[in-house]
Amino acid sequence: AHRSPPACLRSPVRDRALEALNTGADVVLVVAMPSDAGYEIAWVGDARAYLWDGIELTQLTSDQTMAEYFRLHDSIPTPRMEHVVTNSLRTTSAERIGTATVAGFKSLLLSSDGVHKVVSPQTIQAVLAESGSTTLSRVSTLVETAMVLGGKDNATALVVSTLVA
Repeated sequence: AHRSPPACLRSPVRDRALEALNTGADVVLVVAMPSDAGYEIAWVGDARAYLWDGIELTQLTSDQTMAEYFRLHDSIPTPRMEHVVTNSLRTTSAERIGTATVAGFKSLLLSSDGVHKVVSPQTIQAVLAESGSTTLSRVSTLVETAMVLGGKDNATALVVSTLVA
């Protein structure tokens, strides 16, 4: 996994994670790793990475779901399609892993669909912009907000902060 984020998604670490779950369920994941160029990001499913510059939230990943497939083909998806992943740790191959590289940012937000499909981008921005609060309290607020808004899926968020070069 130390080689690159895509390698992490195809590694023995992935196999051990799937074994530990032992449910047959598909697993989605986003990985961000520092590199000489900034951060390399890889993802499967509908876990996301966002760039946060202190003012604006920019989505770096694209959901690997039926809904996104339909949108890309100029069709209107049904609400259920938002939750049907087309790629996961269990089913992925090297060419199906999404990748991006980002540099010169204030923070990255990594989140599961239990956060970003429940909490609006505007609310996420407002939480991340809270002055006087710690990164940990902002992340906790995002997860708690997802639960308060009725989220029923796993809600996970992580903020990676760095100095802008």
